[in-house]
Amino acid sequence: MAAKKPPKIRREKTPTEMVAGYARESAPLERRGHGGPEQLPSGAEIMALDAEGRAEAAVACFRSLPTSYEGSFGRRIMLGLLATTLLRARLPLDEARLFAMLESAAAAIYPAWGPCDYDRAIVGFLGRRAEAPSPRMKTAIRKLMRRRGTNYAEDRRIESACAKLLER
Repeated sequence: MAAKKPPKIRREKTPTEMVAGYARESAPLERRGHGGPEQLPSGAEIMALDAEGRAEAAVACFRSLPTSYEGSFGRRIMLGLLATTLLRARLPLDEARLFAMLESAAAAIYPAWGPCDYDRAIVGFLGRRAEAPSPRMKTAIRKLMRRRGTNYAEDRRIESACAKLLER
């Protein structure tokens, strides 16, 4: 009699694993398409998470931002779409998470403008918070400002929003 194979145990994916899958799915894309992150299977999984899971996914999203232009167009746009969508909600993001997101944004390559602008998403989220940024958060905001620059009108709007945060 043949031995039975043990049943496969299905393990739930973590939000970080979901974001990694989302980044892989989005890499070959040339544009963001119609709709939000739910247009990709991993995006639908991420958006179905509870608030804590979406907060973890937001941090993973910023950590996944490309740091070089090579093959990054689709990833950059779709990760930006995910970031902007997640940060519209009131997520439980403490200072450690926000700092990690700011540092990642400052290290990333230039964002896609418009609805996929992850710099605008994080700065807007910080602007809606009642708490003033800590000194280390202010340092990260300055890094983001330096990377962003002031070449275009949108850059200057982000710089202005950052300056308001630094004045708090």
